[in-house]
Amino acid sequence: GSTRAVVNSSGTVVEAHDYYPFGLLMPGRDYQSGSETKEKFTGKELDSEAGWIHFPARPYHPGIGRWFSVDVIEEFPSPYVYVGNDPIRFYDLYGLSSSDTVYVVPEPLPPVIVIGERPWWAGIFDAYHASIGGLSWWFFGTSDYERVLYDAEYFGNVALPNFLAGLVPFGGGKLKAAGRGIRKFFLKRFLVRKLTGETHHLLSKKILRALSRHPTLAGIYSRNDPRFIYKAANKKAHRGYQKWHREVDDMVVKWIEKNQDATPAEFERFLHEIYQRPDIARRIPGVNLIE
Repeated sequence: GSTRAVVNSSGTVVEAHDYYPFGLLMPGRDYQSGSETKEKFTGKELDSEAGWIHFPARPYHPGIGRWFSVDVIEEFPSPYVYVGNDPIRFYDLYGLSSSDTVYVVPEPLPPVIVIGERPWWAGIFDAYHASIGGLSWWFFGTSDYERVLYDAEYFGNVALPNFLAGLVPFGGGKLKAAGRGIRKFFLKRFLVRKLTGETHHLLSKKILRALSRHPTLAGIYSRNDPRFIYKAANKKAHRGYQKWHREVDDMVVKWIEKNQDATPAEFERFLHEIYQRPDIARRIPGVNLIE
């Protein structure tokens, strides 16, 4: 949040501030006794001479409600607008994407039990069997079978969300419990599509090098950590080291270098917010790094 008041060791208020919705300090509505705190609106450092607020990804001017540089992921029609011109409801902690103050509790995934016995035809049709919420389900079009067979947590947190994100919006876009019979089998085979793009590592080699130099994050992450491995929506969405991927890597590395006291939770939240941006989420669906 924004710095509203600062107290000393005895609990006495030594600094206080009020803000307009876009972050500009209200004249005559502040109090100062002693050295001034640099962190102001959303807890970011204010350059009192230039009037800019230094966010990790790009500078922002609260007097006009605009960013100094463009939004490379194009969340809003204007690449300079702050949180869609709605700072009462939305906020932006990094200069990357807006977050909603109205929190909707996500519906938890039902318990998942991966069934180990696999019929002869499952390998032909790239299918696996699982019990979800007490119901028996067949899933078709996935290459994750061997992994989910031994790791039900991965199935529930990674494979299943990725699979659901790749469904054709048919019948409300919901899966139905698999029934018996050849007809239902082939309907499911052709009405449900799988994610066909390359495997995408959220932690690229460039990001891992920056993490290895960080005072608090070094040694925590690895490239093969399943929490940071996802499947692209299709081949066009992710093909090699494309421009969008390089821009994301640059933003993450810049954040790592600027936030030398960052905790793993703060880093993962920052990375999570990048992959919630509409343009990125269309390429790499289902990313969820926040429990």
